[in-house]
Amino acid sequence: MKLKIDPALTGFGLITTIGLLSVGKPVLSNPACYVIFEDEDIVNLEEMCRQPESPNIVVGEVSLSPAEELYFRGDDQFLEGSFEESIESLTAAIKLEPDNERYYFARALSYTELGDIDAAKADYEAIKNIYIQRGEGHPDRLEYIQSLIEMI
Repeated sequence: MKLKIDPALTGFGLITTIGLLSVGKPVLSNPACYVIFEDEDIVNLEEMCRQPESPNIVVGEVSLSPAEELYFRGDDQFLEGSFEESIESLTAAIKLEPDNERYYFARALSYTELGDIDAAKADYEAIKNIYIQRGEGHPDRLEYIQSLIEMI
């Protein structure tokens, strides 16, 4: 699997996350396509994601690790409403890269859609622990994750 990224995007900062973004129960079934840059700016790419590939938008290719392939498969399955399959793919990605918070975040969304709130909360707690272990436990970041836990 190849992830295609416009190299021009990297001029704005290093891309650190590409995937699904959803906040709160009411919008979980309507995730947005997004990019998070190193400076923590979030760019909504929903319009681009809904359109067929265009050479003027997507020009570069990046090879993905097996865990990243599973992550993006899980994202696709989430978008298709196949939440159980999404959880399976994301769990496999987590086994390969247990310190990648994106995988836990995506799996928490699928758990929430299935109504498994305890499992979703456990994934959000895992994200907090990853941030703390890495020394990235900024109070705002931890407060945001805690708000997700309390919201579901």
